[in-house]
Amino acid sequence: MDPMRVISRDSIPRIQDVSHDGQVHNLGELRDFRWSDLLKEFMPDPAEFSVSWVRLLHGEVLEPHVHLIESMMIIYAGSGGMLGALERPIAQGDVIVVPIGSPHGFVGGPDGLYALSIQFGEGLYTSPDKPRVHFTSGDDLLDGLLAYNDLRLRDYVEGPLFRLFESGDPEHSRGRAVQVEALQFWFDGMQRLRHTSRATCTDPRYAAAFSADEKDAGSAPADSPGQRDGAIEAITAWFAYQMYVLDNAEKVALVHLVLANATTAYSKRATPSRKSAGDQGVTPQNVYGGTQRAGLVEALLRDESPRTYARLKEVIGEAWDMVAAVTDRLTELAATNRPTGSLASLSTSLPLSRSVGS
Repeated sequence: MDPMRVISRDSIPRIQDVSHDGQVHNLGELRDFRWSDLLKEFMPDPAEFSVSWVRLLHGEVLEPHVHLIESMMIIYAGSGGMLGALERPIAQGDVIVVPIGSPHGFVGGPDGLYALSIQFGEGLYTSPDKPRVHFTSGDDLLDGLLAYNDLRLRDYVEGPLFRLFESGDPEHSRGRAVQVEALQFWFDGMQRLRHTSRATCTDPRYAAAFSADEKDAGSAPADSPGQRDGAIEAITAWFAYQMYVLDNAEKVALVHLVLANATTAYSKRATPSRKSAGDQGVTPQNVYGGTQRAGLVEALLRDESPRTYARLKEVIGEAWDMVAAVTDRLTELAATNRPTGSLASLSTSLPLSRSVGS
């Protein structure tokens, strides 16, 4: 049995700055536990967990930056302040949760700021020549937002909806048919959302983002409204309502980063297998042309404030949660193979255009 040991902080090598894109950025003092041979042997695999000592002296600043990995800061002594998307005082006993892509920085208080920096994966500075951070210019903040959106998109396309459609099992054919019936209403609702977003945009700078050539918009709503389902109808109404309460930048993020990507992914991955299985009826709409407008969208969302990027991340997160709720409902309907008629009992009595205004 290995003996117990006490390893002092001073025995762990330290760094005080890091170079990123040709610029040197102050870190205060940082000591990664894996720079100690004894601690490195004791700790689990770096892909699972990393931890570092960090310290900022009075007035010392760690500039706002973003991570592409989830992180926590545990303040064990001193005090200071947070910079970036969340600006507030912090002190001993606080635990700071840092999601992917959230811009944040710190300044040391009168007695300094002492913390443990924890990552759920390889440490941010375990390899100092390849730091896993982006110090926040406007481009970096936008990159963090787009990285978070890509992560949510990946979770969506790896979910049960696509696995069902890509299954060759004949027993799933009825499940796919049930999904197609419910999806028709969802996609028709997204088509109506196009017109709502255009009608509610009064800023000429954003007008192009909310217009669409008909060749980019996919098929028009089907003659048959599809099979209505109460849960899917409520979520469709939620998206339409956002066009009335969000500002233009938030609507751009919701429509182009979430809805356009979700419908484009469905079209590319699920439609071929659906057609090969003989399913008929629904053709997904590429809301606003999918990825074809990526350059315009990035230009509109560039050079916003850290607070705006934090809000955009919230909007994107909420929208992906609602998309996930749709896919969960579709998977549930397919799993139970409900007969078409039984879905009607779950639907609301008002059409979308009336329920939004009520």
